[in-house]
Amino acid sequence: MFFGGELSLKKILFTFLFVVSSVVNAEVNTSVDVSGKNDSRKEENKLPDVDLEKYKDELLSYQELQRKNMMLKLQSENQKLESEIKKVDHLSHMIQMKTRYT
Repeated sequence: MFFGGELSLKKILFTFLFVVSSVVNAEVNTSVDVSGKNDSRKEENKLPDVDLEKYKDELLSYQELQRKNMMLKLQSENQKLESEIKKVDHLSHMIQMKTRYT
């Protein structure tokens, strides 16, 4: 009986070691596969070489467009304010005229 109990304990121990080694081996294989995928992703995500002069020219033209856009917005706002001022001046003139003749 003691010998049979020891034999089953050995079977359990070997089975447990087999399962653990299989799991560890599967994790190692998975980590190798993942690193291979990361290398291929790095190659896919590699940025193309940039022509600095071309980039600088594009940046300057973009900045110039931004300045022009801001100038147009400011001119439009200025025109709106001028028209409002004229309306207020006209109303104030009308009020003054009305008070004089009253």
